[in-house]
Amino acid sequence: MFEHVSRPEYAYGMAAFFGSSTRSRAPLTDNYISELLNNGDVSEIEDFDIDEDDFDLEPNILFALAAEKDCSSEEQDDKQDVIEDESSSIPESVVEPRRRLSFHHQYLLDEQQGPQDKEEGDSAPDSEKGNVLWKVQPMIDKVKDTCNKLERVPGFYSIDEQMIPFTGRCKLRQVVKNKPRPVGLKNFVMTTSEGLMLDFAIYEGAKTMFGESNLGLGPSVILSLAKSIPPGSCVYHDYFTTVPLIEEMEKLNLHSTGTIMQNRIPDGATIKFKKDSAMRRGECQQFVCEPTVLVKWKDNKSVLLASNCTGASHTTSVKRWDKTSKSYIDVSAPKIVQNHNKFMGGVDVLDQQMEYYRTFIKTKKWTLKVLIHFLDLALVNSWRLYNNDCVANDFPRN
Repeated sequence: MFEHVSRPEYAYGMAAFFGSSTRSRAPLTDNYISELLNNGDVSEIEDFDIDEDDFDLEPNILFALAAEKDCSSEEQDDKQDVIEDESSSIPESVVEPRRRLSFHHQYLLDEQQGPQDKEEGDSAPDSEKGNVLWKVQPMIDKVKDTCNKLERVPGFYSIDEQMIPFTGRCKLRQVVKNKPRPVGLKNFVMTTSEGLMLDFAIYEGAKTMFGESNLGLGPSVILSLAKSIPPGSCVYHDYFTTVPLIEEMEKLNLHSTGTIMQNRIPDGATIKFKKDSAMRRGECQQFVCEPTVLVKWKDNKSVLLASNCTGASHTTSVKRWDKTSKSYIDVSAPKIVQNHNKFMGGVDVLDQQMEYYRTFIKTKKWTLKVLIHFLDLALVNSWRLYNNDCVANDFPRN
């Protein structure tokens, strides 16, 4: 059964994102590292003996040590038994966490950079001037290119913010309240409704351009990431939904649904929704202005949604907890709310699975945090592809 799946060679495993042992990788790995070690200033790593066989082992070492995420780097020095095995072919020198960190610092970071408060773009080559992410751009490009190769079919997609956790000093650090990890680099991510990442874009500050800048940052992010989605698909998003965005998605033959703020309705003076206090639980109110539908629904609190494909004409009952009777009761909910709750959580599923075994490393280097984040992300995406094929072909996953 499973052998009939025609999955391209880039589909599964870490080799999908960072090359295989054939030595035909992206510049991020063999050629890049060898040039750095042979031609650069190796004074910082003269105590380490890194050969080419270590390149393929490095991602596996990281994930083996992810189980030690509750320990600091110093504490891990005494816990090398995590991956030590008589039958293992991993060189003993590669196992040392301190050496592992130094290795990553050398091929991703410019160790000649100087103090943390030095301007991060000063050492950038002329071709990378103005690119704050230039140190980790090879990694970003490799993961992005591989994700762009993944098949897209008409279906349900979600776009949301993802945080790359980092609490140290960094130009790109953002604070997003109500996130499990509120401090770090902001990453806009597009996934399927099941959590398979297909595209992303790291936020680089107020000057970040995503194309349709005349619509604002939020809509421009949605339109930029949705370019590769097949016509007829439905996109769910909560990031700065606007009526012009819904209309623009309609022109692209894409269905779109998202929560919207009251002050982002252009005809707010003529469209008057009931106050929350005047609405009973389960009540909804709808306004239609082709092609946009605005729906307000009251549960414990009210929510306002905009869409060009779903409205409040069809309702069903959902179970909700009632504090008064201390039991579950049936509450009427429109179709637009049900679909939004069902298909919007793709990015949340991706974040949840990354948190299960996130590689934990204490460091003041934001570039190293970005590296580790995308390694974890590549592993989760590879597992999701494998899981989808197992389900499609009725193949046991265990």
